[in-house]
Amino acid sequence: MIKSIVSATDGSPTARHALTVAKGLARTHAARLLVLHVQETGIPRAGLLADENDHVPAALERVVTQLRDEGIDAELVIGEARDGAAHGAILDLAEQADVDLIVVGNRGYGPLAGLMLGSDALRLLQAARFPVLLVPAPRVASA
Repeated sequence: MIKSIVSATDGSPTARHALTVAKGLARTHAARLLVLHVQETGIPRAGLLADENDHVPAALERVVTQLRDEGIDAELVIGEARDGAAHGAILDLAEQADVDLIVVGNRGYGPLAGLMLGSDALRLLQAARFPVLLVPAPRVASA
């Protein structure tokens, strides 16, 4: 039984899609939904590809308020990771919150960028002691 879900987000379109999936699961299972954002300090691994994320916490506050208005038990959790170890911070916060499932988006940079940048999603899959749902990027309709 799923009682508590973490949706880890960086504010990217793929992460927003994963949050939509997590919202549906929270509604279906009447589960608590923790919206988790980890701010990386130091030199970000994806410096050239990462979205500027200073605006993300404020935007996520609005999302959590909307989730609550829709009847979902939602909470925003902000964490910090040093030197690109977001996966470790996600796991630590998820374990502290005693969650049953982590939901994350897969950016899908491809194998070369994945090797250069690393993959927090892959690291979560390898290190988590509870289920991780990896949500692929939404498909873009071709013309």
